[in-house]
Amino acid sequence: SPLPGRAPSGHSQNGQVLIGAVTLTVIHFILVSIILVALLKVVPSFARTFEEFDLDLPAMSVSVLRLSAMVASNWYVAIPFAFVCLAIDFMVLLLMGRASRVLQALVGIGLVLAALAIGTIISLGMWVPFAKMMDALS
Repeated sequence: SPLPGRAPSGHSQNGQVLIGAVTLTVIHFILVSIILVALLKVVPSFARTFEEFDLDLPAMSVSVLRLSAMVASNWYVAIPFAFVCLAIDFMVLLLMGRASRVLQALVGIGLVLAALAIGTIISLGMWVPFAKMMDALS
């Protein structure tokens, strides 16, 4: 019999690993979707604004604009690639969870932090020149 406060081994532990992998993969899917929407919709609108005002852009902004253009021109590859990555993500999380729930959580959180870092770079890449433009207009 299992100790008090501990889950019994067997099916319930496998179920917890599966639930953990699914939960983290759904969170990763949401973050990847937000990044793709930003790259396909938000960044191009900033690009048009920057072109209209003929701004000198910092290297980070130019890199974000290039990444956005590359994703937009290759969306038919980028979107399936994202789904393949999520499938691999799920399998890795599932295998990590079977080895160690702590390892599963660390990998899942690490990927969340990586996605947040990418989102921050995209945001800063668009915000810095936009803020300079707004200062110049006021």
